[in-house]
Amino acid sequence: MAENKGGEDKGEWHENYDELNNERITLKEVFAWCKAHSKYEEPRQLWRALSRFAYLYGYWTDRTEWSDWLMEAAYQRGDQDFLAELKSAYAWLTLLREGSQNLQKAEKLLLSAYNLSKNADPHLRNTIIINLATLYSRKKDFRKSENYFRESMQCRSRSKGEIDNFRNTRLEIRFLFYYGEDFYRRKDYVRAKKLYNQVIKKTKYINWLRLKVKAYERLARIAILENHLEDAEDILNTWYPVTNRNHDYRRLAFFERNYADLEFRKGNYKLSKRWALQALDKFKDLRMLIRSNRMEYLIERCNAHIN
Repeated sequence: MAENKGGEDKGEWHENYDELNNERITLKEVFAWCKAHSKYEEPRQLWRALSRFAYLYGYWTDRTEWSDWLMEAAYQRGDQDFLAELKSAYAWLTLLREGSQNLQKAEKLLLSAYNLSKNADPHLRNTIIINLATLYSRKKDFRKSENYFRESMQCRSRSKGEIDNFRNTRLEIRFLFYYGEDFYRRKDYVRAKKLYNQVIKKTKYINWLRLKVKAYERLARIAILENHLEDAEDILNTWYPVTNRNHDYRRLAFFERNYADLEFRKGNYKLSKRWALQALDKFKDLRMLIRSNRMEYLIERCNAHIN
């Protein structure tokens, strides 16, 4: 069931993942049983089938708990490729939580994964390289991020024909999105928008709805920052329902953050506060403390206007 309904997201991803969600408690018990009985191959397969689902539905604690003991098991068995995959995935959640300590921890994990993956499957290798590029974007070390984005392009060029078209297109789209984020963080919104629009065009070839939604959410964010509030509202109203029905927990928090900022700029402070409170709950659940603090500050500003 996990392999049939899990794996990578595509299309309306909730159509498969909702069935996994209905069996979440049972799946957790299976993992616990595997750990207690020192199983390896079965939880290894389960982790690969369930990691994307756990990420999108906000079960980050489950995923990190599974990863923790599987990393130790992979290390003991000398399974370098899987160890690299686990470290990269663990690092990804850590860097998304932001803050200097999390970014330092993510950097250590990703550099270890990078060293372990030198002879790994080129798809995994390139995923780790893109993760490193994204890490340095978030650390605002744009020289390093540029170097890793360049290495990603070179890696994809060298491995032409070794990766099937579906996974290769996903790699390309993911590269474009996070390269766009790199320019977004540099406040070069012109180049960022160009790359996000490329993402939107390319997602149709493999029905990767989630990255299309992410790109639109980021375009809405830029529209708010540039004070194009009607454009931002149109994008949010179109894509928030898609994110909601598909249960992308973290992306929902960002949509709600955007709605809160949008309504604040329009002077609708009570509505802004309502959206900010919804975003705050999700950021707290995911232990994204910097984002939580920003929402609390926005709520304070709303209260000051309301009072």
